[in-house]
Amino acid sequence: MNIKGLIYLNNLMSEIEWRVVTVSTPEAIKGLLKFRSDFDPTYTFSENSMMLREETAYNINYEAIDTYVTLDKHMKRANLTERQKEVLKLYQTGMTEREMSEILKISHQATNKLIDTICERIHREYIENWKDYIFLNVVKTPYEYKQCTRCEEFKPKTNEYFYIEPKGKDGFKKICIKCH
Repeated sequence: MNIKGLIYLNNLMSEIEWRVVTVSTPEAIKGLLKFRSDFDPTYTFSENSMMLREETAYNINYEAIDTYVTLDKHMKRANLTERQKEVLKLYQTGMTEREMSEILKISHQATNKLIDTICERIHREYIENWKDYIFLNVVKTPYEYKQCTRCEEFKPKTNEYFYIEPKGKDGFKKICIKCH
């Protein structure tokens, strides 16, 4: 079943079943972005107007909105370029890739590749955030923690989070890999 079918079925069922759709894979992210205009009335609300129509306000699927809030958080932290943000905005309005290709003046294949790259970048941000959460809140790791001097986040003092610096005081660079 495609992502729109999955979202549509879950939208008709109980709100608990919406949780089946998450931001845990690039494909799911792509589906959520593509069909955002169908399932997130607050997206067009926040972009285009000051008031949400009363009939729309009563039919909001709050589990869906929660999923999109999570997606928005990861999109902001993914450090997208201005071009990628432009593509993302078009994609979330429900435009087809062909329509976007005409507006962007690039080939259909280039548009698809750009969308896939955006989804991969958002997914990487999601994975990094998930790993940080697990390391800090769930798993009692044997690692020491180190604060990145740029983003000021605490991360495990390992080569997965910091580049090795043999001459450094603790053997690692001061800036985390993500900020580097």
